[in-house]
Amino acid sequence: MGSRTSSYWLLQTIENARDIDVAWIIVTGSIGFCVVSGLVFVEVGKVAPKNVITSIFKNLLCIAIATISFWFVGYSFAFGKDRTGFIGDDKRSTIGAAKVWASPCNIRGSDGWENWFFFWVYTATATLTATYGLAERTKIAAYIMFALIFTLFIHPIVMHWVWGTGKFPSPL
Repeated sequence: MGSRTSSYWLLQTIENARDIDVAWIIVTGSIGFCVVSGLVFVEVGKVAPKNVITSIFKNLLCIAIATISFWFVGYSFAFGKDRTGFIGDDKRSTIGAAKVWASPCNIRGSDGWENWFFFWVYTATATLTATYGLAERTKIAAYIMFALIFTLFIHPIVMHWVWGTGKFPSPL
């Protein structure tokens, strides 16, 4: 009887630790999103007064592009199964795969949703940081193209090498 009780408490402790891990990831992702708003404020302070609205619009557009592209294929490129050592496959993408909604991805024993949120915030922050130098220098079409290319390919590939299963830079 004693071993059953201790097993129950051990399982409860593991579940509680998992809940704490998820809460920690969500809290740190939310704090990271404050960095995103801070980057927007810094850029707005840097541009000429006549370009403030355009700068805010471009940054909101950048966040929207990062959200949509990372949701559809960026996450799967970053954390998909490694086939070539360079980029993950698209088995985890949501294009034509409604099962992703019902059964989230497994990344190192996680449910995946909190990891998607955390890495989406990281992608949005990296995109805003990279596009910070484009303020007042490009048209919106060039800005959109850069944000799309960065969030669809450049950043997910680097994430795959660093946090995913990619082995491309390991021989270097």
